[in-house]
Amino acid sequence: MEGSKNSVIKLHKCTEGNQKQIWNYNNETKQMKHVYSGQCMTADNKKDDGKVHL
Repeated sequence: MEGSKNSVIKLHKCTEGNQKQIWNYNNETKQMKHVYSGQCMTADNKKDDGKVHL
């Protein structure tokens, strides 16, 4: 996944109660979309804080 040079995305093991973790990546929009919730994850390239917004 592309982002600013300072972007950091941390992944962690999901809890037992939240196992539907299927994500699709859209290369055109550079977004990860969570299949079940419809939420998208992108790196905020306008800031150098490396935050990921859902």
